Amino acid sequence: MKIKMAASMFVVFLAVFVLHLSRYFIPSIVKQVTKILFQDSQVEGSLKIKIKKLGDEQSELNVKEEFPKFARIDRKINKLKDELKKIRQSKTAKSFTVSWGLTLALNSVQTCCFIFLIWRYRHEPMLILNEEWLWPLSWFIAFPSAVPGAVGITCWILLCNNILKRGQVMITAAWAPENQET
Repeated sequence: MKIKMAASMFVVFLAVFVLHLSRYFIPSIVKQVTKILFQDSQVEGSLKIKIKKLGDEQSELNVKEEFPKFARIDRKINKLKDELKKIRQSKTAKSFTVSWGLTLALNSVQTCCFIFLIWRYRHEPMLILNEEWLWPLSWFIAFPSAVPGAVGITCWILLCNNILKRGQVMITAAWAPENQET
């Protein structure tokens, strides 16, 4: 029984550790997926090339001597920039929607994993302690296992998350550069 309980504790701790770490990878995963999905299109590339060519052509002109030609090129550049701006605004709106939806989906998967852990280990105590040590919260700590003196899966997950957050704070503090006062 004790070996099974220790194995359950370890498995749950590892699962919580992996889920805790995955929380920090979700933004980079979403960023990479949106970068792949919303690369510059051929239209954007051609507009950028046209704007660059017109800008180069315009920079070769003397404004005082060839003002009408300079103004025509300037109007063309502004028109192309407006087209590029419209395309980018549309792409930004779509990118935001996809990144928001993907973030929501990945967070939902993470939540489902936690729910699965709770459901899987709902009847198994993670740790059994003296019931008097946990008084008056023994029923809360034992939830949902209902074993007197036990630490249930929900409390164990909260404990694991708290340990991981404190460990992260300690690691961050140890590796962060010292604030130098001058």
